Amino acid sequence: MKFFVLLLAAVWTLEVSAHARLLPGGTTPPRSNNPGLKTGPCGGIAKNMNPTVEFQAGQTIVVQWEETIDHPGYYELSISSDNDETFQILLEVPDTQNGRDTLPHRWQANLTLPAGLTCSSCTLRLIQWMTENPANPRPYFSCADIRIVERDEPVPMPPIDEERNQLNPPPPVEDCHD
Repeated sequence: MKFFVLLLAAVWTLEVSAHARLLPGGTTPPRSNNPGLKTGPCGGIAKNMNPTVEFQAGQTIVVQWEETIDHPGYYELSISSDNDETFQILLEVPDTQNGRDTLPHRWQANLTLPAGLTCSSCTLRLIQWMTENPANPRPYFSCADIRIVERDEPVPMPPIDEERNQLNPPPPVEDCHD
């Protein structure tokens, strides 16, 4: 019985501490499914140096996350290419779902990755900034390990014949049988 009470207390504590996380199974799967990570930069969760999720520099991606406990505040999406030492803020999203009855609140945002950034092991970080006390906002962290490769160059189109407004045919092949 004592074991059951301790187990129930541990599960309740985990659930109460939960707040926001990148969506498991989403476009940018989190390092950890725990939405209650309070330690920066990524909740103390080890980085995967060989990420399987790949994007192109300058690409606009859809980032999905969920809020599991309702708080006023905002979300911050940022990127690091230097082993989580520094982060560049790419987008801030105000929390507009406060007071809704249904949890979790599901979110998604279009995020454009920096055009000149490539890295074999980048970190995409979501911070939920809770602003019940504006003088001392509290963060919750969720990170995803991603790879950013050079942008594929589009295949050039053949030139357009302005007179006929159509594609120029290739030059004729010379006949070698004179």
